Amino acid sequence: QKRFRDDLFYRLNVVEIQLPSLSERREDVPLLANHFLEIYRKQMGKKIHGFSNETMSALLRYQWKGEVRELENAVERAVIFCDGNLITVEHLPEYMNSDVPEAGEPVQFNNALLREALKNFERQFILQTLTRHKQNKEEAAQALGVSLSSLYRKIEELQIPL
Repeated sequence: QKRFRDDLFYRLNVVEIQLPSLSERREDVPLLANHFLEIYRKQMGKKIHGFSNETMSALLRYQWKGEVRELENAVERAVIFCDGNLITVEHLPEYMNSDVPEAGEPVQFNNALLREALKNFERQFILQTLTRHKQNKEEAAQALGVSLSSLYRKIEELQIPL
């Protein structure tokens, strides 16, 4: 409406930050979703461990017109409605479920972007678990439900600094 004062704009416009939309940064979706899951899981006292593969696939496919705030709201809603230990597509808003595969239907993970996003998610999840357990790998492996040798293999594969 051209009612914003020019002088005020230039006072506020000290540093301009260009940030691509979330749809252009799909590799950030698993990291952000996991971050919001941790926040709301703790806030609501729930024992949710993560997202099903189908759910993460749906989150990666979605267009995110509302950007990070929409993703945060979707994860918060999912945590509210989740009564188990894994968020499934049924916990997402209905409008996000339209092209999600039916339960038991195989999900295609041959997309390089999806593989990279899942790798980043896995790396962050392991790093957070190690931090939570003060870098004690035995405790972290137990919390992740894997053997110590599997954890070490993943640490090497994902190039996680020790």
